[in-house]
Amino acid sequence: MEKKPASIIQSGLIITVVLAIYGLIIYISDLYSQQWLSYLTYFLLCLMIIIAVINYAKSKNGLVTFGQAFMWGFKTTAIVILFYAVYSIIFLLIFPEFKDKLIQITREGMEKQNTPDDQMETALSMMDRMFYLFMFLGLIFFFLLFGVIGSLLGAAFAKKKPISPFDRQPA
Repeated sequence: MEKKPASIIQSGLIITVVLAIYGLIIYISDLYSQQWLSYLTYFLLCLMIIIAVINYAKSKNGLVTFGQAFMWGFKTTAIVILFYAVYSIIFLLIFPEFKDKLIQITREGMEKQNTPDDQMETALSMMDRMFYLFMFLGLIFFFLLFGVIGSLLGAAFAKKKPISPFDRQPA
């Protein structure tokens, strides 16, 4: 008997909620300046996509191809990106000071590297003007990158039963 797989939207929503809770904990704990914690976000995304793809293949009793499993993970990643973008907009509306805090952290990092004042002001001015664009492009790029990696790994690790053309039932 075939279990009904979780839908792509359900899986994407669950992953987004986990990432959003993690992000809120990091922000409220005032740990967002720790770079390694943002890397952990991408690791969590990749891991949850792998788990979701493996569960999808299990729910289909392994009667999936590598391509089907990968595509399911890729579509789930797309849904996560969409939901997380909406979450990010809401987050920035609730915490508008986040942008200023990140600019300040960037300023401090540039001061530690002895960046000349004119270069620092130019970079920070551009960051201030283009913050939302860079944030959303970064979100899309990195979530897509780690989602594809998770989809590939999940499809590779998922148990698949070979499907013979003679075993197919007529539609």
